[in-house]
Amino acid sequence: MTLDISGKVNYLPAATFSIMDSNAAIINERAEIVKSDKREVNFPAGLHFYTAGLELAAVKKKVSKMITGMDSMNIDSKAGDKDRLDNTPEDTKATLENYKKYAEAGSSRVVECALKAAGVKEAALVADEYTSVEKPIQIIFNQKASTAEDQIIYAKEGADIKVVEVFSSDDDFDGLFGVRTRVYLEKDAKVSLSVVQVLGGKTAHFHDIGFFENDGAKGELTQLELGGSKVYTGVRTDLAGNRSEYENDEGYLVRNDGLLDMNFVTNHKGSKTRCRMDTKGVLMDKASKVYRGTIDFKEGSSGSVGNETEATLLMSPDCVNRTVPLILCHEEDVEGNHGATIGKIDEKLLFYMESRGISEAVARELMTRARINTVINKLPDDVSKKAAKDYIKEVFGDEA
Repeated sequence: MTLDISGKVNYLPAATFSIMDSNAAIINERAEIVKSDKREVNFPAGLHFYTAGLELAAVKKKVSKMITGMDSMNIDSKAGDKDRLDNTPEDTKATLENYKKYAEAGSSRVVECALKAAGVKEAALVADEYTSVEKPIQIIFNQKASTAEDQIIYAKEGADIKVVEVFSSDDDFDGLFGVRTRVYLEKDAKVSLSVVQVLGGKTAHFHDIGFFENDGAKGELTQLELGGSKVYTGVRTDLAGNRSEYENDEGYLVRNDGLLDMNFVTNHKGSKTRCRMDTKGVLMDKASKVYRGTIDFKEGSSGSVGNETEATLLMSPDCVNRTVPLILCHEEDVEGNHGATIGKIDEKLLFYMESRGISEAVARELMTRARINTVINKLPDDVSKKAAKDYIKEVFGDEA
C-alpha cells in the first residue's frame, strides 16, 4: 500500500498571520506502508478492541463527523466569518472522488483522504459504561518499516480510562509513520491520553488528533514530540457538552535541521466549559518550529474559560521559531487568556555553571530537562517516562 499525503494541513482558523507564512502547513510525504509492528495488549474487563464487525461499524458511525486538528479549517464559528479560510484549497492533492464532500463541507481532509486511499483500516478501543481502569493501557509502536494507524478511543457514559502510547524507531530508520486518533467521550466520561514520540532522526511523522466531549466529560492529552525529522501534529477539541473540560500538556525537542509543525484548536461550544493548553519546548541547531494555539468561544459557550501558554527555549542562533497564539470569540461572559515567552539560553548562567565544573553540553542537557520534565512528570506510567528520559539522555550523550 502507498501512503501519499500531500497538501495543506494545520490551518490557522483565522487567516491573520500571512506575513509569517503560518496560516497553514504544506505536507508532502509518500511511502510504501505495511502493517504496523504493535505490541499485543491484554485489555482488562470493560474494555474492548474492535478491528471489524458491527461494534466497530457503530463506533465509526458515531465519530464520522469528527474533525481532527490537522484537517480542521474550523470555519463553523461566527466569530470573524469574513476572515475565515472558507474556500477549498486548490493545491490539495490527497483527495479521492468519493471524499470531495469533505472539501465542500469546508475542510480539506488531507489526512482522512490519504488514509482512505492507502487502505488503512480503522480500529477502536471501547470502554463500557462506568468502566474505571486505574492502570494505564500501554501500546508500544516500534517502527521497522513505514506504517499508518487510524484509531478510535470511545468512552461510553461515565467511563474513566488512561491510554499511553510510545512511538519509537531506530535512529537510522528513514521512513514514514502516520497516525490519526479520534477520542469520543459520552456524558461524564474521562479519557487521559499520553503520547511519547521518540522516533529516529530520519523518520517523518504525523499525528492527527481529535477530541469530542459531551456533557460533563473531561479529556486530557499529554504529548511529547521529541524525535523525528519532519513532524506534523494537530489537535482539535470540541467541547460540545455543557461543563466539559480539556487539558493539554505539550512538550517538544527539535534538533539538527528538523521541523515540528503544530496546530491546537479548542472550540468552546457548550456553556461553562473549561480548557487549559500548556506547551513547553526547546529548539537546537538549525531546527524549525511552528506553534498555532487557538481558543474559539462559539455561540452558546457563556460562562466558559480558556487558557493557553507557550514557552520556547532557543539553544542556537540558527533555529527558527514561529508562535501564533489566538483567541476568537462570539459569545459574552467568557474568559480567555493566552501568552507566549521565547528566550535564548542565559549566557551568564551558562558561564556560572561552567565555572563550577559543569560542561556546556551537560549544562544544556540540564536546561533542556528542566523545560521538558514538567511534562514528563505528568505521564502516568514508568514505561513512557523512561522512554522520554532515555531519549533526551541519548541526544546529549555524545557531547556530555
